[in-house]
Amino acid sequence: MKITLLCTLAACISATLAVPATQKVMPVAEFDGMVYDFDTVSRDDIPLSHDFVVRNTGDSPLLMVKVTTTCPCTTVDYPVSPIAPGDSARLVVTYSSASLGSFNQCVYLSTNDSVAHRRLMIKGVVADKK
Repeated sequence: MKITLLCTLAACISATLAVPATQKVMPVAEFDGMVYDFDTVSRDDIPLSHDFVVRNTGDSPLLMVKVTTTCPCTTVDYPVSPIAPGDSARLVVTYSSASLGSFNQCVYLSTNDSVAHRRLMIKGVVADKK
């Protein structure tokens, strides 16, 4: 009787361990780069824009929940619609200050994937003439 009970218990435990864990269905945001360097540009080239490409390599739609910048001189055009699994979208970051000298501007992104917060950066030097 004890042997039968132990065998039944062992079979139940073994069957429980053999069942694969349910994977959580999540979006995954992958960017083509996190920093873009404009290098040295002329004041006449302002405004400057760069497209950051984000691809959803996950299993559910990716959402840009919140997008902010470090300066009003930097704006972002980003997708407000969900990015379907396998699709990509562009975030267009535009710098519009004609102040001379170096600049480093950040864009902070909140998404619904497992890495909820990210930072993109644009940088460069604005010269009077190239």
